[in-house]
Amino acid sequence: MRGLFKKGFDIQLEDSLHYPSSDRIRKAIAAFCTDDGQKYEFINGDGSVIFKLNSILYEVTVNTSRGGYFLHCKEV
Repeated sequence: MRGLFKKGFDIQLEDSLHYPSSDRIRKAIAAFCTDDGQKYEFINGDGSVIFKLNSILYEVTVNTSRGGYFLHCKEV
């Protein structure tokens, strides 16, 4: 029951017809955080991407939607 109330957000990927690499995921997160003036730090970049955004830990999953892929960042 505890996991149901975790916060998260989505990041849309531009031109995302192919599954994104870990490098592309990190670049998209960095661009998103920089545009908003947020402080971020990558914890794990290989395999599953985990990062801190304003002292909150997030794990990234890649999901599909019509026309491509998007990143779902969920609080850990």
